[in-house]
Amino acid sequence: MCIRDSNIPIDQVDDPTVAFILRGKRLEIEKQLTMLEERGTKNFRFVGESLYGVIKKRVLEEAKNILKAYPKRDEQKSKKRFNCHEFAEEAQKELDYYNAKFPELDLSLEIRNDVAGIMVSKTKLLINNEINLDANRSDALIQHEIGTHILTYCNGKRQPLSQMYEGFEGYDQLQEGLAVIAEYLVGGLTINRMRLLAGRVIAVESMVNESSFIKTFNLLADKYGFSNRIAYYITMRVYRGGGLTKDAVYLAGLIDLMDYLKAGGELEQLYTGKFNITHIDLINELLYRKVLKQPELPRFLERKSVQKRLKKLRKGIDIIELVN
Repeated sequence: MCIRDSNIPIDQVDDPTVAFILRGKRLEIEKQLTMLEERGTKNFRFVGESLYGVIKKRVLEEAKNILKAYPKRDEQKSKKRFNCHEFAEEAQKELDYYNAKFPELDLSLEIRNDVAGIMVSKTKLLINNEINLDANRSDALIQHEIGTHILTYCNGKRQPLSQMYEGFEGYDQLQEGLAVIAEYLVGGLTINRMRLLAGRVIAVESMVNESSFIKTFNLLADKYGFSNRIAYYITMRVYRGGGLTKDAVYLAGLIDLMDYLKAGGELEQLYTGKFNITHIDLINELLYRKVLKQPELPRFLERKSVQKRLKKLRKGIDIIELVN
């Protein structure tokens, strides 16, 4: 089976599992197009909520638990810092490894002045030319971006179903949860990173409750101890376009994945491509039927320290224990 042509009418797809996946994606694309039309209006936020979901009570509670456990930023400064070129040198080593695994794809990186921080575009890692980061966070960032986002794209590219790399409906939540879990597994999930993920949830909740930009900013700065710079950064991201709830999916995806692993779920098939946790049974079915190919796994899973932390996740730990 090979479903590559996006012009094929869904009602002509014989496989019911594949047709279900494509229908869900079509609906998501329709909502995304509506969001673009509604930028700068309240409707932008409402359509976004239907895309990314509303904040569940448990996610909000866990965000508050994190900020209660870690009420202040960790001000301990690392003696070693990486600029863009030093970080790129470390990232290139990881890209070289996966280039050998995927010789048909061109995995590369680019240092630019028009990106915010570090991000991925398909098989390319984009690095801001002015970054200055804690060297101890370097591995975690590499495994977040390359060992998760780029790897799942590459695995998806090998599949006969193009949606495996383009992304299923709602794939962001599992992708970001998987990427944050990678940060924990390699020992690089810090207090400040956890506070940031929790702060985004608090800001989204404040925004959907009709709080103003200034009120949400003050909530983060005064009640939860974020610096003015970080509070502004979080608030700006949440209020862009008319209100974007997407930033809450990082913590929601992390919680979903922790529950999944504790319940005995396997981590390996999650690297098959880009999909949501609600699609896992469908992915397992397609793997069983050999419609999909088994994925290449991130090489960090070979580390003994990673296996030890993964074992802890399977037993079940509190979210505040993820801080390395």
